Amino acid sequence: MPAIDLNHVSISTRDFDESLRFYTEFLGLEHIATPIMSVRVEWLRVGQRQIHLFPAAEPAPDRHHLALEIDNFEELFLASIEQGYLVDVPGFAAATLLPDGSGQMYVRDPSGNLVELTQRDMTHVSRERVPLRVLADTFPQSAENLRATLYLYPQWHDEHPS
Repeated sequence: MPAIDLNHVSISTRDFDESLRFYTEFLGLEHIATPIMSVRVEWLRVGQRQIHLFPAAEPAPDRHHLALEIDNFEELFLASIEQGYLVDVPGFAAATLLPDGSGQMYVRDPSGNLVELTQRDMTHVSRERVPLRVLADTFPQSAENLRATLYLYPQWHDEHPS
């Protein structure tokens, strides 16, 4: 039987309190009831899913990441620069416009975890305030590549608001 949906993603943190502040204050995730376990764990709500923070001494993987859909790209882009979270990952870019009209940027949380922030519709994002790299201008795309979409079910979000 195949998996039917994503329930949660667990993220390791070397600085628990700073990471908890990043996810709740900077990204606006909701802290939810968490059971007591053998190590400190905190559960956060993101839409209909969860992120679980847990302590770890190891550094975060360099390119492994999770992606969160946002609706305030411009605001978070500017705040991430101001607070030192925005990164320009080799092979990616600080902010990119994808062929489907969505956008992405990358930030690192206080423990070094890479987090992709995506927005479905970038038409109202100021190009003066957010310099977007257009992926198709940077890397040649075939007609099939130009049909790629970051969102498999574009209508799902409208039909299932969080």
